Amino acid sequence: MTLLLAGSGRAITSVHHGIDARPIDRHQISIRNYPRKRVDEESLDEFFLVSLERTVNRGATLSLHGICYEVPPQYIGQRVEVRFPQDRPTELYLYDNDVRMCRIQPVDSRFNGKQLYRPSTRISDVALHQMDTQSQGELS
Repeated sequence: MTLLLAGSGRAITSVHHGIDARPIDRHQISIRNYPRKRVDEESLDEFFLVSLERTVNRGATLSLHGICYEVPPQYIGQRVEVRFPQDRPTELYLYDNDVRMCRIQPVDSRFNGKQLYRPSTRISDVALHQMDTQSQGELS
């Protein structure tokens, strides 16, 4: 069987005088000497992640595709890089200086809704002033 190179009309099974071998044989030898390096699937996925930048708001959340995601609080007010696979846009990863920090999850509105808001008691200015005058009276 004779294989032809596209457009040249020369067979790759005939001896090439520049390499003193048939091109097909030379190719087979180079494959054995330099095997292909296979990249694992996880690393390959990493190369094709979609990258976006978002600003983390004061509630330690960011919004992407209409969904609110929780972010670690140390990133509040900062512009962060978020990456995700194109076929799974809800699988978000937070990156800091090209290093994957963590996977970020959507805000669980049912859990957040069950939390009761109990504001801490605040001492009024009048009561605070009265406490100051009482403590000054004890000192004298």
